[in-house]
Amino acid sequence: AMLEAAQASVAEKQAAIEEVKQKAKSAIGSLRAEKQELEASVAQAKASAEAEQAELRGLVEAAQSGVAEKQAALEEAEATISTLRAEKEELEASVEQAKASAQGGEEELRAMLEAAQTSLSEARGEVEQKQAALEEAEATISSLRAEKE
Repeated sequence: AMLEAAQASVAEKQAAIEEVKQKAKSAIGSLRAEKQELEASVAQAKASAEAEQAELRGLVEAAQSGVAEKQAALEEAEATISTLRAEKEELEASVEQAKASAQGGEEELRAMLEAAQTSLSEARGEVEQKQAALEEAEATISSLRAEKE
């Protein structure tokens, strides 16, 4: 009877061990499935993060490219402004030079006009003297003709 009781106890213990083994196998299977699900989730998260990172890199590169283009355009505009300022200064200098030249030319023309007026006055004086001499000569001729007659 003791042997049967011991055998029954062993059978119970074996059944309990078998039940624990089955539960352990089931738990291991569940854990493996969860592990696979977690690994898939991690892989998906990594892929998603890499895609987002690549998109962000693209956005950063585009922004940097835009900044570089704007910087180049700004530098070109500044160079154009500098060129225009230099041209403006050159034009202003040319205008000042032209004004000075015109003023000098105006003074030269005034001097020439005064010289011409002086020459004209002198010529008028000479004409008046010659006119007087002519009138005197005509009077002399008339007087000589009168005497001759």
